[in-house]
Amino acid sequence: MITQEFQTFIIFTIIAVVRTLLDIAFWQYLVWIFKDTNPLVKLSLKYNLNKYALAQFISFLVASVISYYSNKFITFKDNAADSFSMVGKFLAISILALVVSVWLIEFLTTNKRILKIVQRYPLVMRFWPLTCKLITVFVTLVINYFGQRFWVFSV
Repeated sequence: MITQEFQTFIIFTIIAVVRTLLDIAFWQYLVWIFKDTNPLVKLSLKYNLNKYALAQFISFLVASVISYYSNKFITFKDNAADSFSMVGKFLAISILALVVSVWLIEFLTTNKRILKIVQRYPLVMRFWPLTCKLITVFVTLVINYFGQRFWVFSV
């Protein structure tokens, strides 16, 4: 027999997969439309963030809103009104994951040592930004699951 905790984990995982696919698709779209002449790209470059990091920032925010409401109502079946404490905790976890993900994708796409190795393999280099995105997805999945499960929506 499947325990309630395992069912909750399965539901969280399904929602995480759907959220992740939406996040990746939206991120890829943003990367595709962001040109060097785009005002947001110009602004982000002033803060040493490339278009991949900017796209990560935006797609992560959208995916976080989807994640919050999906997990609140579907995974953890919390139909109570949003409390300031719960939203604050969720924002804290999301901001932590956002900072880690933006830093990580910026680091992986600009680090000269890493790029020197990756450039040896043209096929890998072609898909390197997307590979970096997938690495950040995994890292933020871990941060979000533990943060949401044991702090935000703790039962």
